[in-house]
Amino acid sequence: LSSSNSFSAHRRIIPLTQYLNDTLTSETHPNHLSNETWYLFGETYSAEWQQMLSDFCYPPCQTCTSDLSALAFGIGGRGS
Repeated sequence: LSSSNSFSAHRRIIPLTQYLNDTLTSETHPNHLSNETWYLFGETYSAEWQQMLSDFCYPPCQTCTSDLSALAFGIGGRGS
């Protein structure tokens, strides 16, 4: 996970199920500090992510191919 401040200076590792459970049961409010708000985004180049992203079906368009496009995946909580 990366903190939501502009430099993503802080990182932590937790199981995906824990992050999803925490995210589904919480909400980000305008007064929450960015360095205390966590997102799953970027750095999806591990073998596990590559397997999941390889199953993505590109939309029908001329430039929507794996050699011309980059996939990004992220999960943020409600209000984020």
